[in-house]
Amino acid sequence: MALGFVVGLLLLAGGCLLATRHVGPAFENGAYVYESDGQRREVRLSTEAARRFDAKMAGQLSAADLVGAATGGVPITEEELNSRLAEELAARGVTGVRHPFVRLTADGARAYATGDAGPLAVTVSSALNFSVQGGRVRVGFRDVHAGHLPVGAVVDRLIDRAGARDEIEQALTFVIPSHVTSIRVEEGRLRARLGIPLR
Repeated sequence: MALGFVVGLLLLAGGCLLATRHVGPAFENGAYVYESDGQRREVRLSTEAARRFDAKMAGQLSAADLVGAATGGVPITEEELNSRLAEELAARGVTGVRHPFVRLTADGARAYATGDAGPLAVTVSSALNFSVQGGRVRVGFRDVHAGHLPVGAVVDRLIDRAGARDEIEQALTFVIPSHVTSIRVEEGRLRARLGIPLR
């Protein structure tokens, strides 16, 4: 019995250590910072970037963006997406979540957000799948981690049991308008095809 208790205590301590280890971009001096291909990248959020996001999603593009949009979709940068996301979360009064950030890579998108678990700060991350189904943009999540601790199956069951999956997906898709017909994630940006005339 004593051995089982010690093993359980060690597993709990190891799980806490893994869960509280930082993952994802660091937040330094008002910017999200990470390395990509050995290069330091800074993503600074701004009202101007959020307005560029809105304009692009409305089909109002610069001449340079118009050419690329016609063939590959409207380019949305991490700065634009995350600036608009931060604005929307603030407008909705979302509390208890610090530094939400969506990292866009050639391998896909991953969302990060930090919250408190008692006295400990925990960063939760999840891979994101963007899809368009029945004229509605959906965002699914998979490979959920608390720090470095995989918790996907547990979180999935809790979400399903609470009936909150639709609410969570809606919260993740509120900034992407319904006229988006497809989304492709690239390094540092995504490309959205719009089902409206571009101008």
